[in-house]
Amino acid sequence: MSYLLGVTTVTSLWFFLHYSGSPIELFDALDQRLLQINYAKTLLPTIIFGAIIPALTTAYPEAELSKNLKVIWPVLPIFLVILPPLFASLVQDSTPFDRFYRVKADLPSIRRAVMSAAFVTMVLCQYLRFTGTGPVAPPLQDIPGALGGILGSELGGFIWMVLLFKDRKKARMIKTSWFILLAGHVASVIVIGPDAKLLAAWLWREETLATKRHWAAVTKEE
Repeated sequence: MSYLLGVTTVTSLWFFLHYSGSPIELFDALDQRLLQINYAKTLLPTIIFGAIIPALTTAYPEAELSKNLKVIWPVLPIFLVILPPLFASLVQDSTPFDRFYRVKADLPSIRRAVMSAAFVTMVLCQYLRFTGTGPVAPPLQDIPGALGGILGSELGGFIWMVLLFKDRKKARMIKTSWFILLAGHVASVIVIGPDAKLLAAWLWREETLATKRHWAAVTKEE
């Protein structure tokens, strides 16, 4: 779809579908956030083989492996669809038990996977930035075109993140001021890069949903 519709269109569509399909009201009960345990436990190997290893090759664009992977990139999303159920089938699923007695059982696996991916993207971003092989700011006359590519995707991610924070603030699940949130956004983009920033923001959301309650919820906050 990225080849047919463009990167910005596809990523913006994903952000829209995610936000529309997971309103904050769906997580009134603790078990509503719980990820299926066998899938959660295999998140890390899925990310390693389906995303991290291919992404690392971009640090060496002239390498033979990187050139060969350019052929694989278009079908990489298919592997990301196949790998999760394949790996999950090798692990026992304890979701029925955890739904009642360990509603945060998936968090350690999610933390390991997201932190590993964030670390790799941070290192890769800084490497590309300091070696001068990464994307550079376009001239003013090229801004409209750039907004249709990577910059447009990052803008879509920023809007998605703001909406997620807005919902949690409205639900009184976080009390951090908008000034601190925006300052943290700018600082994190500079220090760890935009992709790692999005991963960190999404992990914070998961932690919040697992430990904080909506202001109108009748369940106790943990």
